[in-house]
Amino acid sequence: MQSTQLEALQPLLHGSGFWVLPRVIFPGFGDIRGYKAMYLDFVRAVRDGRAPEMSLERAIEDHILMDRVYATVQASAERS
Repeated sequence: MQSTQLEALQPLLHGSGFWVLPRVIFPGFGDIRGYKAMYLDFVRAVRDGRAPEMSLERAIEDHILMDRVYATVQASAERS
């Protein structure tokens, strides 16, 4: 790797030399819609004084994306 690539990865390196990856939440079948994960993140965000991962703005962006997907599928079905 070139030094610029290593510099870009530097925030992922922990002081002990181990890689620290971003936290990923998989809701699983017990929380298929992700509500439990969302509520837990909200509680932790309040406790830690940070913004939660989910926000109204993000929900609106997701909704707009799904509207576009449905419109594309519908237009494709009408052409068939």
